[in-house]
Amino acid sequence: MRRARGALEADVMAALWRADGPLTSAEVRDAFPEAHRPALTTILTVLSRLEDKERVIREPHASGATFAPAAAESADAAESMAHVLDGVADRQAALARFAGALAPEDVAALRRALDG
Repeated sequence: MRRARGALEADVMAALWRADGPLTSAEVRDAFPEAHRPALTTILTVLSRLEDKERVIREPHASGATFAPAAAESADAAESMAHVLDGVADRQAALARFAGALAPEDVAALRRALDG
């Protein structure tokens, strides 16, 4: 089964955010369910790409290297949303459609953030 574009990067980032600290590439791979576990070389390629995008920090370690997210999940999500919004010609329309699609509890959270 083929993954959707960007899904493997998202899954690797999710594994890093769930971890209590930096992980080795083997530990990242082991965070995947056994039935859907990518090859270690695939994980290393994804981690390298995420490092190039400055989403992952690579630190030397006795066993090779460890990897950690460069930003908290919430900060990463906010940056992604801002990046998408930067590419839209009609920002007001995009924001209105986005806000209109939010669940009521998300609208309340957004209002609190804007007021706070």
